Amino acid sequence: MPPRFLDPSRSGVQKALLSLLSPTQRQDLNRLGPEQFKTALLEAAGYASRQIPCSIYKPQWPNLKTLALTSGFLSPDAMGKSVNDLFEAAAGAALEMPQLQIMELWNDRFDFGCIFQYQRMGTNNHPTATLSSTWRIVLEQRVSDAWKGVAQKHSNRSIMTMVQTLEMDISYKLHPAIGHLELREKVANPISLRALRSYDGMEVRGRKADDVALIMAMSQ
Repeated sequence: MPPRFLDPSRSGVQKALLSLLSPTQRQDLNRLGPEQFKTALLEAAGYASRQIPCSIYKPQWPNLKTLALTSGFLSPDAMGKSVNDLFEAAAGAALEMPQLQIMELWNDRFDFGCIFQYQRMGTNNHPTATLSSTWRIVLEQRVSDAWKGVAQKHSNRSIMTMVQTLEMDISYKLHPAIGHLELREKVANPISLRALRSYDGMEVRGRKADDVALIMAMSQ
């Protein structure tokens, strides 16, 4: 796999590059216009090639407590390596979220669903990592180890890892996994959830995400 490099236009990356410079260099750069600044910053930091290694900038989220994200990798036709890469990368990000209580990575359609949930609630409870899916996913040891590191760093406790079958919630015809999300009311407001739950219009099979967006927009 070719090395990944950072986008030099991202503000966080620019701040990281500025931190490598002396006060005099930073002062000189601040006198330049926006476009000149970008070019001069890369040259001064030694990355005129624009190939900035990922180790230069590591974002942190010190106050984030909950996070729910969807991913197309969580589908029956995705390769197992891609799915495990996603879960391992999520653990890497969670290491920089000291207040994190719940993270949910999920995806579903009318005929499948998948949720990966990390949960840390209270100081006396063990953190949990639960993979729920309607099809078989093999959770690799590297993923378990990565989330073990998250639990140890933020709670100094061991983690309970579970893999289980996701029971489809047929009351949500277009999003049958959404009812299992702890953060479902952050993913969609209560009115939208009711609209999805009561929707029983045309045949669900084969409908696209645009249909879901329309239903949710009509409910707001």
